[in-house]
Amino acid sequence: MPEFFESIPDHLIPWLLDQHVFWVASAPLSQDGHVNLSPKGLKGSFRVVNSNEVWYEDLMGSGIETVSHVRENGRITLLFCALSGPPRIARLFGKAIVHEFGTPEYNTFIDPATRQPSSRSVIFVRVWKVGTSCGWGVPLFEFKGQRTTHPRWAVQTQNRDFDFETKKGGPLEVKEDEYPEKGIRFYQALVNQKSLDGLPGLLVAFKTPLTSLVKERLQPITQQSTLSKVRKEKKGEECESGCGPAGTEDADMSAMANYYLRKAEDMRYILLAFIFGLVVATYLPPTAKMIGSDLIRMLT
Repeated sequence: MPEFFESIPDHLIPWLLDQHVFWVASAPLSQDGHVNLSPKGLKGSFRVVNSNEVWYEDLMGSGIETVSHVRENGRITLLFCALSGPPRIARLFGKAIVHEFGTPEYNTFIDPATRQPSSRSVIFVRVWKVGTSCGWGVPLFEFKGQRTTHPRWAVQTQNRDFDFETKKGGPLEVKEDEYPEKGIRFYQALVNQKSLDGLPGLLVAFKTPLTSLVKERLQPITQQSTLSKVRKEKKGEECESGCGPAGTEDADMSAMANYYLRKAEDMRYILLAFIFGLVVATYLPPTAKMIGSDLIRMLT
């Protein structure tokens, strides 16, 4: 049976903080506007202030729907569900406020020097209702690790702007339209200013000089510094279902390449067996032909 509370129960807080992914739902006031649902997957980006206040670090993406909807009406719902362990679903219904990177309010939640490279805002939520339910219909999943594609890309794009400002002698020497096209400011200005329905998105973040808040260049994230834990296949041991590329992280290209090389070797053995069966069925006596034909049927 579902249960509803006016605040987050104490026993629920550790479980919320332990989840690797949650979802954020929002919508414009317009009846024909786009209802949005966004997954959030960086563990540690969600924080609980108290039983009625939470916030999360909003990272840059190709859309700006949540920020735009919150600016217009503040309505928001955060959904958590157990993907491992005992089943559970929790919804946090609330009114939200956006604090963009480059504002004093943002700095009260996140130190600009320790922010995620693509952090563009803090979504602060005042929770007015909490709903929990069983979650029996949610399948079980095994967590493999955080993807590194976004962090690697964010570091590269932020460093381009940082290097550009530094080369120019500081942010005051740079005009807004001079920033590199592959930098983070240009990208935010291109895709994060308006929602799908034309509502205002980012107002400040893409105009904020990096070197005025971020004091040093970020170290690139390489394949060797991946955040994921890649499943290791022991040599000579049969791999159980689900092993291989499905368990690898996109930055771990060497592990994935090794997997496909092993599969290619398996295919060569199958091809040789097929050719042997074809030769036996074609050139040897009837008894051998029958054996070879059976072998061909087994392999095709």
